[in-house]
Order: sequence, then structure tokens, then C-alpha cells
Amino acid sequence: MALKAFRRLVDNRVFSAAAITITQPAIQTNNQGYPAGEEFFQGLSLRLYGSLNLTTSSAGTTLAGGVFRFLRNVYFETDKHGPIVNNVDGLSLVRLHRLLNGTEAAYSDISANTTGTPAFTGSLFLPFAIPSSLRPEDSHLYMKSARGKLTWQGGVFTDFISGGTYSDKDITSISMQQVASVKAHENGSPLLRADMPVYKPFYELKKVPVTATTSGQKIELPYGDRIYMGIAISQRNNSTLAELDNTVIGRTANIRLEKNNMARINTIHWGDVQDETKRIFGIEALPAGWGVILSCGDLHKPAQISEMLDTVDTAQGTLNLFVDTTAVSNGDVWVLTWGFMPIKSTAAFADLPADLQADLMKTVG
Repeated sequence: MALKAFRRLVDNRVFSAAAITITQPAIQTNNQGYPAGEEFFQGLSLRLYGSLNLTTSSAGTTLAGGVFRFLRNVYFETDKHGPIVNNVDGLSLVRLHRLLNGTEAAYSDISANTTGTPAFTGSLFLPFAIPSSLRPEDSHLYMKSARGKLTWQGGVFTDFISGGTYSDKDITSISMQQVASVKAHENGSPLLRADMPVYKPFYELKKVPVTATTSGQKIELPYGDRIYMGIAISQRNNSTLAELDNTVIGRTANIRLEKNNMARINTIHWGDVQDETKRIFGIEALPAGWGVILSCGDLHKPAQISEMLDTVDTAQGTLNLFVDTTAVSNGDVWVLTWGFMPIKSTAAFADLPADLQADLMKTVG
């Protein structure tokens, strides 16, 4: 029944919102509204492009992936679903793109760091229908009459070039293009319960300062409203945003995950986590300081909701990471989580017939 119903979601197409352009090198926050009226969002492509204006006395060093380092924060929400992407930076989105899509994000660094107007581009895709879940359609965003909003924060010139002497170093233009992948419902056929997603995806980043060398530093993760599909850990410099190569969490450091004080993942060396990350995701050269401590499903063996780490509970509970950490200058542990949240708000189903609304609310609580 469900499979047959979803065959009626046809006419794959995309639409794009207007680009946002800024002309200052200072950190900025920009918002872009989306038109309403489309039905099912499968994912969101972010395309960032622009150029610098340089007058050089002594050239500096081009930083790899500067376009993604420049993308300091991304926040995407709708007025019916609430937050979907929460406080995730560009480099984390690039790593997530590789884990979820199986390919590297496309980008082009500035072509020169001397006098001129070198250009840069970057593109990545964030799926709402997560491909490594058994039924990706369970987390399509039903967007009829909804309003989506993307908020992003840009960085500064030194995200692209380190050092050097420049009499002029401006970011002449930055544009962000959003392209939403849409699956439209076939005109004339009624929506059925099997057509409707009862979960929404979430992507969230938590930044944890490491101010002292600690055995088993506790990192508290949200509990009670979400089902975790993945938990990834990176080590970052909170000033330069550089990825640190196992200086905060060493290869022999211990790490474990507890749910309600019971081990969900027993104590394991960080180096083993990194080796397993390479094996599971087919990554030959793992990014510096990265690892995935929890992975439910991959592109080769999708996971069911029941196989994921479920913390949806009306009772109080806890989900904690314990990590052996070493204090280094400006060192942080950043924890990136993703998965699903049951849709609790009746607003998400407001445009459906009353009997279907009631049926769906029984399912999602």
C-alpha cells in the first residue's frame, strides 16, 4: 500500500530562490524566504560563489576549501516544522555531504592570491529524505502553504588567504543560491496517509570548548525528542576554524556513549573509531581529527527507524558522550548529529482533510 501510494508522487523538478549578495568582508547574517505552494522537499542544494579584490605587496597562502570555511553557520527552518538545520558550519556540511551522499562536495578555491579578482565556488547537497534510511520518504518535508527560511553567516577575508601583505583585500561579492529538490504530488489524486511523512530530519552541531585535559569529559546531547541516525566528532580550532589532527582527542583516547547511564557504545579507542569510519564509508583519506561514533545505515545497507538510537520519551532521560580530551590552544570538540524527529505540530498537516489530520496525529503522538 505505502509503496503504491508513493508511486503517485511524481514530476521531480527543482526551483531556486533568488540569490543573496553581500559586498562587505565583515561577518554578516542573511535571510532568504521561500515561496509557498510546493509539496514535498527532498533536499536542499547550497551554492556559494563570489570573488575577492586583491592588490598585493607580498602574496599570502591560499587556504584549501576557503569557500566552506567562509560559511560559518547555516540555519534552515519552516514555520510548520521548526528548525531542520541548526548551527552547522560549512566544513561540517562538507563532511556530512560525503557521509550521506557518497561523493565529495564540489568546490573551486580562488585561482590566485596575487593582485586581481580571483573567483571561488562551492556546492553541497543536504538531503531531507536521508538516503541511508530504509524509507527516505518518511522524512520528506511536506511544504504546502509552508514558509521555508535559510539563514547563513559569512566570514572574513582570512578564510581564503593566510598571511601576506595586501594594500587592498576586499570580498567584492558573495552570493548564495538555494535550489530545493521537490517531489510533487500528482494532480487530481487524493493524498493518503501513506503519502505523508511523519518525521522531519534534523542536523545539529554542538561546539564544546576543551579548557583542561580531562579523562572522560562529559558532553550532553539532546534527549527526548529525536531519533539519532549518526553522531560525528571533529576537533577544531575555535579561532581559525581549522580541523585539528587528533591533538584534542588522541588516537588512544577512550570514548563511549551512554543512554540513561547505560552503555550504548562501550569504551573504544578514538583511533578505532576513525578506522571504522574509513571502512564503513569507504573514505581512504579521513579528514583531520574526524570520526563517526554512531552510524545507523549507509548507502549500501539502509537502516530502519527501529535500528536507530531512539530517545523519544516523555520521561526525563540522558544521552551523554564521554571523551578523553587534551587541552590545546583554542581547541574544541564539535559534535555533529543527524536523524529524525516525530512531527508533533498539527500545523504541519494543516492543509490536509480533517480525518487525515486526526489519523496522522495518532501516529506521531
